[in-house]
Amino acid sequence: MAETGSKEGGAASAPLEEFLGAAEAFVTNVADAMVKAAGDDPDALLIRGTSRTVIAQFASLCQEVRSSYRGANANARREADKLLSIQQGAILARTGEETAMAALAAGPGGGFFGWVSQHLEEIKKIIRFILGVIFKELPKWVDEIITLVDELWDLISSLLSGVFGFKRQEIADEISARAVNTKNELAALARLAAATRASATEDGD
Repeated sequence: MAETGSKEGGAASAPLEEFLGAAEAFVTNVADAMVKAAGDDPDALLIRGTSRTVIAQFASLCQEVRSSYRGANANARREADKLLSIQQGAILARTGEETAMAALAAGPGGGFFGWVSQHLEEIKKIIRFILGVIFKELPKWVDEIITLVDELWDLISSLLSGVFGFKRQEIADEISARAVNTKNELAALARLAAATRASATEDGD
């Protein structure tokens, strides 16, 4: 199992570290389980290689969140911690990991692949919101890394669906439709983050 958290460069807050540790464990352990589920299928090698890359990219994203949090002002950090206490992101990640592992062990149904991609989307929404509290405008690297994680994760899901005999194109279309819905939700999320950021600025350091 993945170890949670990183001590490099000093510690983030306990709520943030708990969430990011659980999020990293979700990606690492579920990706590893998907590799194991592929068995000796001809596409297992592709799934394994993609899994290693997505784990590394997601870890990089989480480390950037830690670094950004440490560089933020006190009010922004408090707002981020408040968000985490309300969202219960660590529970979301842990519950998702447990559910995904159980489904893979039993042999996933057709709904699993869209679900596991959507569950990661929910985790990334919380990451976006945290960064939205910290920054006046999200840096370009946020979307670049998240987009790469999305594409790699969805590729694993699509490949694994074929291993279990499902039509990959149908699974890919379902995942794509969910992604469109997520983009619409993110627009509303960005407005909420802007309002929260403005409140933190008014309160002062």
